Amino acid sequence: MPHELVKLIANKEIFISLFAVIFTVAYAYASLYFLRSARDRRKETVNTFFAAISEGLKDNTLQSLEDFINIYKGVHGLSSDDTSYRSGLVRRLRHFMVDLVLKKTDIKEPGSITLIKNKLTQFIEEMEKSEPFASLPNAEKALLSDVFRMIELGDKKGANQKLEDIAGLIETRQDSIERLEKSNKWAIPLAVIGLILTIVFGIISIFK
Repeated sequence: MPHELVKLIANKEIFISLFAVIFTVAYAYASLYFLRSARDRRKETVNTFFAAISEGLKDNTLQSLEDFINIYKGVHGLSSDDTSYRSGLVRRLRHFMVDLVLKKTDIKEPGSITLIKNKLTQFIEEMEKSEPFASLPNAEKALLSDVFRMIELGDKKGANQKLEDIAGLIETRQDSIERLEKSNKWAIPLAVIGLILTIVFGIISIFK
């Protein structure tokens, strides 16, 4: 058996094919491992955030919107001046409200559920009022903020121009999304087929 293995390695073509198969399998396994690890980390982060606000709401230690912001930043490791939390925090609070109403949290009493739901609704409204376009990309957010400012200043012409810019930006993004959807439609199937064929032909070349 060792002698046959040495002969296989000595054959350059077989050695390259064997290496390609091993590399492909290892790469596929590593990619799957990292994808699963990233998914598990995200899930753990969400669960930690939900557990923290659930305890804080039950013992009434979370009193203000700033408390929720600090919890979110702490769980996600954000710095004090990082403003990227806004859209993420609103999304997480809404998700928690769904679990709250479905009684998937530790809070089960109907009276407590109603009080906490009202409190969360108030915080979400407060955040969206202070930053109404937080969940939008920076370009759209800047243009919409300009529109509102120009409307307040009575600059109708400037507001109309900004709206035209927004329409053009939306059209461009829609074209990009459609092209990306078309290219992604076959990307995964072709990648899987390519992986299978690489392994199959590699094995065939080893034993032919």
